[in-house]
Amino acid sequence: MERKTPSIIVFDLDLTLWNCWCDCTTGPYELVSSDGTSTNPGDIVVKDQYGQRIRLYPEVASVLEYCQSSLPDVVLAVASRTDTPPQARALLHHFGLHSHFRLQEIYPGDKKQHMRRIAADAGTPIHSILFFDDEERNVISTRQIGVVAVHVPDGLTSNSFTAGLSHYHTQRL
Repeated sequence: MERKTPSIIVFDLDLTLWNCWCDCTTGPYELVSSDGTSTNPGDIVVKDQYGQRIRLYPEVASVLEYCQSSLPDVVLAVASRTDTPPQARALLHHFGLHSHFRLQEIYPGDKKQHMRRIAADAGTPIHSILFFDDEERNVISTRQIGVVAVHVPDGLTSNSFTAGLSHYHTQRL
């Protein structure tokens, strides 16, 4: 019998977890919290050298907290096609998210390759991956290789995450 929850949950970065394309920003970055004291990732604002404000979508931190507390056996990963991997990694670090993601595939290329490497590194079949991305072309592409992919055109929300888990469950019955 197949597992009803994914072995791996993968998130795109740009316009899925945060509000911009990191390759349209310029480091170095400066950490600024919205109230000056908060360390909650959802309250943190990062500015690039020109003052562009980058922030996580409002419900991203709570989704990641849910994964850690309620899905502790699920591996969390990120997959990004960015042309600027160092900037993506810097933003993950500034938001305090780098430690949430055991696997990180951040480089230009096809998301199919990202998913294959993530599955191989985790030692799990590719069909046990649940993937969230704002770009429909990445969703379509990864579905072709057996990934359960969810389109989140307005970024990750608690509702889209819950719907994705339900969709995974339905696809794997």
